[in-house]
Amino acid sequence: MFINESYKNDYYENYILNTDEHEYYIRFATHIKEDLERGWSSWNFGGGGFDGSFDELVDYITNPDSNSFEISYFEFWKDEDFKIKINDGYEIVFSTTTIRELYPDYWCVVDNVNGRGLAGHYIDVKKYNLKTLGDIVNMMESRKYKTEFSGSGSGNFFETDSAKLLYSQYDENTNGYHIIEI
Repeated sequence: MFINESYKNDYYENYILNTDEHEYYIRFATHIKEDLERGWSSWNFGGGGFDGSFDELVDYITNPDSNSFEISYFEFWKDEDFKIKINDGYEIVFSTTTIRELYPDYWCVVDNVNGRGLAGHYIDVKKYNLKTLGDIVNMMESRKYKTEFSGSGSGNFFETDSAKLLYSQYDENTNGYHIIEI
């Protein structure tokens, strides 16, 4: 569910946080709907990925004329033990690395080291004495917390199966932040 201009501001001011049954996360992103549907995070915020079809990606990686390839700003060397596993045309796995399609015909390395699921920042609503969605929004708008929840770093990971998007803030010059209930 997206909160947009047509919703009254009092929606999030009156939305009571249920800390007994849910956790709350902030994620900085420009494609939050796709991120939640995908349910996993990439390395380097998706930078340095491969543009092309899945077959082109396989050709690029398996090129016999090259001993290495680069994706997501990582250089991978192909030695005599290098083997890839292709999973139904949606991912390539080798060693401890997985490559998946982040956006149509754009492939990148999956962050499967820092955690499973989607990366964000866990909000300890009890620690900050937050009672409503509006309290989280107000906290995010205060300078004090912009550093703590800056959108950088590995953050915390969460599964998106039961994710509910409560609030989205967009800025034309930067990624917007999104408040998610799990």
